[in-house]
Amino acid sequence: MSLSRRFLAMLSAFERAACVLGFILMGGALILDVGARLWSRAIAEASKAGVVSSELAHQFSAGGGVLGAPQIAVIGMIMVAMFGLGVAIDKGAQLRARFLDALFPKSWSHGVDRIADLITALAFGAIAALSAVMTQESFVMGDVTSVLRWPIWPLQTIIVVAFLLNAVRHLIFCFEPDTRPREDLEPETSAIEEAPR
Repeated sequence: MSLSRRFLAMLSAFERAACVLGFILMGGALILDVGARLWSRAIAEASKAGVVSSELAHQFSAGGGVLGAPQIAVIGMIMVAMFGLGVAIDKGAQLRARFLDALFPKSWSHGVDRIADLITALAFGAIAALSAVMTQESFVMGDVTSVLRWPIWPLQTIIVVAFLLNAVRHLIFCFEPDTRPREDLEPETSAIEEAPR
């Protein structure tokens, strides 16, 4: 296996793990928050019905939700969105302007693909650079999230890393076209035909 293929395989594994972690953060935070709200409502109803005393209800109430859970879910969503782009590209399932394919003869497709990968790499690199400037400004300014009071720059770093990794991926596709994934809109079908009835 070539060095670039090994790098792309490790990159794919990293992005998939980051997406799984993002889903766990997002789903876990929302489940805990909703569970705490339901628990608090049930305790309040039990207190109103006289099943438990108001003091006991106050002690066992979760206060209506988990503090910062929606913000943690947003962090998970950012991870899934940013690293999910790489997962889609790795599978050849990213969105692209396929109608432009008709502008060039089919015999030019390999050259056009290489140019498209170079342009995409430059665009992703530019977005990563602008995101890095934004991240650096947030670091210098000491920006924090509204509820949790966490620094924002580590979250913005996710955006920088995701776009930078995809820029590198497309540069590899440009210079080593055989590493580029097939872009199938439909999954491959089995060659086994259905037996006549």
